[in-house]
Amino acid sequence: MPNTSQSTQSLSNPIASIHQFFNGDSIEKIRSDMDNLQNTTITESYGDLDKEDKWLLVDFLRRISNLIEVAHVLITKPDNPEIATN
Repeated sequence: MPNTSQSTQSLSNPIASIHQFFNGDSIEKIRSDMDNLQNTTITESYGDLDKEDKWLLVDFLRRISNLIEVAHVLITKPDNPEIATN
């Protein structure tokens, strides 16, 4: 069951939630991790995943990567008053 208090907190301070999602890692490390995960998904076998399942997972990883890039822009945008300084 989802933690609704955590979800409400995320909605009230999205910039802090994005920082928390990044775990303090640099965007370069996150990009590298996503690339490695995607490449591993393409080249390695994951038990019962067939080719269609594997490409569905790769597509989902691409979508997550796009969200990460948008989040990075949001937290580094100079005119955003909600940006927490690190």
